[in-house]
Amino acid sequence: MSNLPITLSTPMGEVVTVCPQAIPLLEEYRLDYCCHGEVSLADACLQRGLDPESVLESILNAERGVHEADMPDPAGMTMTELADHIESAHHAFTRESFARLQTQLPKLIQAHAQAHPELTELRECVDALCDDMEDHMVREERVLFPWLR
Repeated sequence: MSNLPITLSTPMGEVVTVCPQAIPLLEEYRLDYCCHGEVSLADACLQRGLDPESVLESILNAERGVHEADMPDPAGMTMTELADHIESAHHAFTRESFARLQTQLPKLIQAHAQAHPELTELRECVDALCDDMEDHMVREERVLFPWLR
């Protein structure tokens, strides 16, 4: 069992705060963790016709998978292995995360911009961060990693 304090009574907003790797699962289940973040996991599941225990187990398994993943020791890797690992694990994760963020942020702004006008500025910052990180990763993949390999 996980050490996370996630139970069936945990509010949806807290689920994603404590276990961000649950976000893709919650989206797959179409469970709202944003606008109705105060709703418990159990109630959110029941409203969608889902078995709360099964969803909870999926969340806990996602958390376990992150911590039990076979994490390589960078000190024991060759430069080729390290470059391959960074590209396949970290670059892929970053691109997936940014794509999801750039899909969700406009919806968040549309729903909450009147009460939170700072969200428009946040979008500009996120866009700049995504652009900068993409440039950084492309430079690694096209210049640094081929040189290391």
